[in-house]
Amino acid sequence: MLTPWTLQSIPGLYRVGNPQFSDSRGTFNKILAMQPEDQVPFLCDQVYWSQSRQGVARGMHLQLPPHDGRKLVFVTSGRIQDFVIDLRMGSPTFHNVWSDELTPASMGVFIPAGCAHGFVTLEGEACVVYIQEGDHHVDTDAGVNMSELDLGCDMNTLTFSERDRALPLLGEFTSPFIFDQ
Repeated sequence: MLTPWTLQSIPGLYRVGNPQFSDSRGTFNKILAMQPEDQVPFLCDQVYWSQSRQGVARGMHLQLPPHDGRKLVFVTSGRIQDFVIDLRMGSPTFHNVWSDELTPASMGVFIPAGCAHGFVTLEGEACVVYIQEGDHHVDTDAGVNMSELDLGCDMNTLTFSERDRALPLLGEFTSPFIFDQ
């Protein structure tokens, strides 16, 4: 059995337990089950999903204040390499990158506000679901360019949106986020 909340190398970043139940019909997954004793209360305001073919890179995205919020990300099909960058000034892991593989059988990722998120589809087609706090606002939609990350593959073979190619490099991003323990 997976631990419901497992803190990762970036403060506030958790792998979230994804218990899967199987029988002759297939599988059933419990994506999120908050308990009163959980340290990370979470309110769902928006749910999105993306379908991406192999070699597609999406990210690194986040919302700026006052519309910033946390998100839970998990994969319902396929396999991705997931990335999170800490953009919170004063954080002990400021500008650090966390990365791990996500599949339907693995745990999801709970991402704190002030951290940018992105991924690369590793094989086939992947469906990624995002459960987010707060509303999406175009005027506070932001991110950093993935080109500086070690993605474990040739950047020239990946498919990026024009928007993601135009995002600022990490060193050019002026962060409005302050780390709050």
